[in-house]
Amino acid sequence: MAGSSGEGRGSGSAIRGSENFLLRFRNESEAGNSQIFDDGNFVGIGTTSPQQRLEVNGSIQIHEQNSSVAGLMITQSAGETGYILHNRASTLTIGAGSVDRITIDRAGNVGIGVSRPAHPLELASGAHVTAGGVWTNSSSRSRKQDIETLTLEQALTALMDLEPVQFRYRQDLDEAHVGFIAEDVPELVATNDRASLSTMDVVAVLTRVVQEQQRRIEELETRLAETD
Repeated sequence: MAGSSGEGRGSGSAIRGSENFLLRFRNESEAGNSQIFDDGNFVGIGTTSPQQRLEVNGSIQIHEQNSSVAGLMITQSAGETGYILHNRASTLTIGAGSVDRITIDRAGNVGIGVSRPAHPLELASGAHVTAGGVWTNSSSRSRKQDIETLTLEQALTALMDLEPVQFRYRQDLDEAHVGFIAEDVPELVATNDRASLSTMDVVAVLTRVVQEQQRRIEELETRLAETD
């Protein structure tokens, strides 16, 4: 038995093992150490120094035999479950709080809150990355409310308050960028946390101002044409 070393008597079988190892029968009459180590608190497979309830030295394969899904389920006492599942459609699903959160399909498309992503990266909000690597914001009318026209006065005020700067990200000092500082932009284009920016907000401001400038240019051209 585990935890002892010796030879069985009466049956003619030889049982030899080391402390804390589970036994493995090599044949009908001989047994010895298996790969499973159990010190009473932690179990190790292929390791004699496990640091968790179960620790495996090497790879684990979960093979679906009689169902359409194979995976790993992690359930809390309260009933909430996290999981990693792979189904016969070759789709990998990662869940948290008993809800599917991330899906990777057989084409490599990744959906966050999307069960059937149609793009290389797609969010539940509708934003996605195209096959060409272009980030596309969600902009459908169906996803918006409180829609109002951006006035020229609002756009001009915001534009004049924007302060373009040059900078480098601390995590990437080799590359220089131009842009804005989230804490310093005008309220119209600021985010609630003042830590990030939406480029579409700035584009909308610029578009409104350029439209007005173009309108005035056309007026001047018309007047000049009338005086010729």
